[in-house]
Amino acid sequence: MNSMHPKVQTLLLSFFSKYRLKTFARGKQVINPKSKKIFFLTKGAVRMFSALNDNRLTLNIYKPYSLFPMSLILRNIQDKYSYDALSEVEGYFAPKTYFKKFLKNNPDIMLDLLKRIYLGLDGFFQRVEVLLLGDAYLKIITHLIIYSKRFGKNINGKVTFDYSPTHEQLAYQAGLARESVTKEFKKLRDNNLIGYVGKKLFIYDLSKLEEEYAFYLDKTPTVKSWVDSSAKSRKPRF
Repeated sequence: MNSMHPKVQTLLLSFFSKYRLKTFARGKQVINPKSKKIFFLTKGAVRMFSALNDNRLTLNIYKPYSLFPMSLILRNIQDKYSYDALSEVEGYFAPKTYFKKFLKNNPDIMLDLLKRIYLGLDGFFQRVEVLLLGDAYLKIITHLIIYSKRFGKNINGKVTFDYSPTHEQLAYQAGLARESVTKEFKKLRDNNLIGYVGKKLFIYDLSKLEEEYAFYLDKTPTVKSWVDSSAKSRKPRF
């Protein structure tokens, strides 16, 4: 639900609009690992993924007014990941050298970019926690919470999405089989935490979904045993 500052958005549009607007249909590749240009996404959603042994693990999903690949912007190294369109996508490509000069002349953009990276890390650490310690149910709840905060719109207390995540997309993100995602979604529907209007997903109350996350995380055997063993291993300070 976090959005880019209007001033930063205007500055970026003024820079990138000098280049040709590119469009991509759903499922098409937007960036390949050999790209040396920065992409400014203005419409749609783009998935960043790692393809190893034909398994596509989703690492991040970008919403409008995102910039990527981040490795070219901040580290000046070749990105090793691929990006494809989760919906119809529009945006602009700019050479990294020109964009870096633009950043030096506009430090407000770099500050906004770093803030957005920090917010993204919060979700990343949450994902790592459940990937290491949680089961399928907890993984799906975690990804729905992150997706809600990044893409959700609060309408009359319910969280809705312009780009509703499919079971297949969530399976890629959580490292689960599609059938497992469908099974966990049924539990969430039975618990009145999520629902559908047609094929579009909505969340009844994000705070209740977060309460379910905290409650279930605390009761997960793997988590409890890890916390208990950590506590026992601590030496008394006095």
